[in-house]
Amino acid sequence: MKTTVQKLLTIICVVLLTGSVNAQVLDEFPRTPDGKPDFSGIWQAMTNATL
Repeated sequence: MKTTVQKLLTIICVVLLTGSVNAQVLDEFPRTPDGKPDFSGIWQAMTNATL
């Protein structure tokens, strides 16, 4: 019984993790109307420098 539950939980975890990894992969990057990559979004500098 214990090994059956462990196997079931392992299968569920693998299925859930595989689905989340596949959801993050982009086939194509977003493009602007003129065909250039769209780099708009939130950009944050991760440094200690003061501006």
